[in-house]
Amino acid sequence: MSNGQSKSAGSLEAFGNDVVNTLRSVFWDKLIIRLLDSDDNPRPGVAYVLKVGGRVYKDKTDSTGILSHRVPDGSTTGTLTFEDQDVTLNIGALPAPGTIAGLQTRLNNMGYPCGAAGGTMNDKTEQAIRRFQNQHKVTVDGKASTPTMDKAKEVYGH
Repeated sequence: MSNGQSKSAGSLEAFGNDVVNTLRSVFWDKLIIRLLDSDDNPRPGVAYVLKVGGRVYKDKTDSTGILSHRVPDGSTTGTLTFEDQDVTLNIGALPAPGTIAGLQTRLNNMGYPCGAAGGTMNDKTEQAIRRFQNQHKVTVDGKASTPTMDKAKEVYGH
C-alpha cells in the first residue's frame, strides 16, 4: 500500500560518551475521505478529528468535502469523529477506478452495497450499479460501462 513517499526523521542516541546520529525512514500512505450528505452532495467545512496510526489530525473538509492526510504506511484502522459521530475506519488500498473491483469498492463505500469487491460482476453488483446509475442520471443498464465508472470516480472524489 506504500506510495513510496518517505519522510526522514533524525534522532540522537548516546552510547557512553559518544553520540551517534541515526537516520530512519518512515513511509507514508495517503488517506482520502469524502464526506457527502444524503443526496450525495459534498460536505465542505465539516470539522473533524482523524486518528490513524497513533497520530491525530484535526481540520475541516475542503470545498469538495474531502479530507486528505498522509498516514503511517500499513495503517489498517482508524477513527473519524465529526458532528458527534465516531466512525471506525477499515483502511486498505483502493483498486484502480477503471476496474470492476475499483467500481465495487467505490459503490460499497458510497452506500450501494454490492458485496465483496472481488472484481467479478454478479447480480448484487449489477443491482448496485443500477441504483447508482438511476440516482446519478447515467444510462440505467446495470453494466460497468465507462460512463458509469467515470461517474463513480467523480462522485467518490478519486
